[in-house]
Amino acid sequence: RMKDSNPLKRAIAKIIRWAVTEAGDDSGEYQTQQITYLRRSGRSASIYPYGYTALAPADVLSVLMSLAGKSDSRAHMPISGPIRRKNLKEGENAMWHASGSYIHFKNDGDIEIHAAKNLEITSAGATNVTADTFYHLKGELAALYTAPFAQMSGPLNVSGNFSIVGGGTATLGTTVTSGG
Repeated sequence: RMKDSNPLKRAIAKIIRWAVTEAGDDSGEYQTQQITYLRRSGRSASIYPYGYTALAPADVLSVLMSLAGKSDSRAHMPISGPIRRKNLKEGENAMWHASGSYIHFKNDGDIEIHAAKNLEITSAGATNVTADTFYHLKGELAALYTAPFAQMSGPLNVSGNFSIVGGGTATLGTTVTSGG
């Protein structure tokens, strides 16, 4: 194979190339990952947008950049492969995981969150959920609310059974209607 006689093309080819990820280390000040490129192997810094982080699994295709073409100044950016969240519309974006979990930011302003297993939300302070039109909480087996004190304002409509258990008290307003 003949070498390209264009020195600019040769210089760019030394700076940017494809690589494949191997083992990673997320314990240091900067995340690094073992990568393979051009039948060579070496450590490389991982690049993600500010505020985002990930540790790509093995065998993920990456874009490898070498500052000034020096092999000791490598950084790579893993790219989304075939397991990514697919069928996004132009302008939409999503964060995804190989497990099937994702957060999808849609063009109409909706945000779709899907957890392949459990979804845990923890707050050291108050957690507020506000819906201008409707709030729906659905549990296939049960919905459990645990707190030392709970307060609700506005009408409360219950379809099905309503029980007070555990020896507590219920204070009701002036009108109580019982049916059935």
